[in-house]
Amino acid sequence: MLSKRLKIRRFESEDLADVHDYLSDDVVVKYEPYAVHTYDESHRALEKMSHSANFWAICLKETGQVIGQIYLSEQEQNSWELGYVFNRKFQKQGYASEAVSIYHYFVYEVTEY
Repeated sequence: MLSKRLKIRRFESEDLADVHDYLSDDVVVKYEPYAVHTYDESHRALEKMSHSANFWAICLKETGQVIGQIYLSEQEQNSWELGYVFNRKFQKQGYASEAVSIYHYFVYEVTEY
């Protein structure tokens, strides 16, 4: 999935340093249902995300750097939750809106969700 500035793709093992950079930031995870991650915890989280159909890496199109993650998961009563987490250095720059826009198109126009 591509936009003007972003590429959304599956997670890869090479993403560990980028993922750990934001999962280990107390400001980034403040409102998440998990605490600040150690390097080992980030590694385990990356393993889970890379094998999940729900989690996708948000990358800068030009450099390939992972700057966050987006996910979609089915909840109770036939509802869905869309969420995202971004590295603090890339917040407040319109990346979330851009990522949600292309992800929404992919989910509802390309797949059979």
